[in-house]
Amino acid sequence: KLGLNCPIYATLPVFKMGEMFMYDLYQSHVLFQDFELFDLDDVDAAFGMVKKLKYQQVEVLQGKGTGIQIQALNAGHLIGGTVWVINTDQEEF
Repeated sequence: KLGLNCPIYATLPVFKMGEMFMYDLYQSHVLFQDFELFDLDDVDAAFGMVKKLKYQQVEVLQGKGTGIQIQALNAGHLIGGTVWVINTDQEEF
């Protein structure tokens, strides 16, 4: 709705929790006031743009991110907690 046009990456737990949070936020606002900032179709459209990654999966970025690889590792202390490994041709972060 606001023109965001970039890759979005998330693990499945983060994707699901974020989606549920946005549905709940919308429903909470609609119950008590006129709310027109976004609707559930906007939530679905936004989350439809998310590329879901599995833990340990290496994703090679394209376009402006050519030469960069990302990998989600399970942080192990929170649901959906992730440590992101970012590799370039020269370095690992």
